[in-house]
Amino acid sequence: MKFATKLTIVLCACSLLVAGISFAEDKAPKADAAKVAKVPAEAPAAAPAEAPVEKKPETMQEKMGKLLGKMLKASKRVKNYTAVFTKQEIVDGKLWPLETVFMKAKAKPHCVYMKWTKDPNKGRESLYCKGKYDNEIQAHEGSGFSSIFGTVSLDPKGSMAMKGNRHPITEAGIHHTVNLIQNDFKLAQKHPEHGVIYTNFLEAKIHGQPSYCVLAMQPEDKKLGYYAYKAEICIHKKLSLPTSVKIWDHKDKLVEYYTYSKYKINPGLTDADFDKENKEYDF
Repeated sequence: MKFATKLTIVLCACSLLVAGISFAEDKAPKADAAKVAKVPAEAPAAAPAEAPVEKKPETMQEKMGKLLGKMLKASKRVKNYTAVFTKQEIVDGKLWPLETVFMKAKAKPHCVYMKWTKDPNKGRESLYCKGKYDNEIQAHEGSGFSSIFGTVSLDPKGSMAMKGNRHPITEAGIHHTVNLIQNDFKLAQKHPEHGVIYTNFLEAKIHGQPSYCVLAMQPEDKKLGYYAYKAEICIHKKLSLPTSVKIWDHKDKLVEYYTYSKYKINPGLTDADFDKENKEYDF
């Protein structure tokens, strides 16, 4: 064999060997990156556990605020109602007897019908409706000498209508009561320096009605604008409406005591309920 031919065969063999090595490298399985062990980085130091934040107990002022907030919302939903109302007041130094009254009322316009159901004024009726009857009370006594005069028209703030009363009939009903309570509370919030204290947060039954009761201790100085020196307010658990209110004057004397019971809320009272021609009335 000639030398040139031998050289050609050797070179071809080398080429095949190189190609085989290269092909083998291409076919070799590659390492799975997901399976490559990694050296874990040093874990960061755990943050110290925070101590649980203790919830501050609710203050009496906060409790009072929530209670009165519910009462204000509830009273705004009352368009008309009936209730049994009792009152006892000191007027001009005299303690007047306890009065029991069946009441019908509506918010707008402010109208009130009242009938006394127990002695000493059993049978008395009073009717007031803003914008009607020249804004005067229509009233008559149930018995006694005064009853012979029949139905009379009275100035709501005149001496005859105000006899034995600390408030005129224009202020009768739950809406005025709620406003008085709210006004004192707002004044206390605006002036924390007055040192108003809310205490005796208790549960009680007022004429069988489960209620929350709280006592407000307010400044003795009448010039600061509070309606009362002390006020005990009881609010119906379910209805969030007043069930009892006691008021002490700025000489710390109990002068007003009111209760509301047997509520019927928004029963659909009509103009006839505040008309003296109503055949159910004795005007």
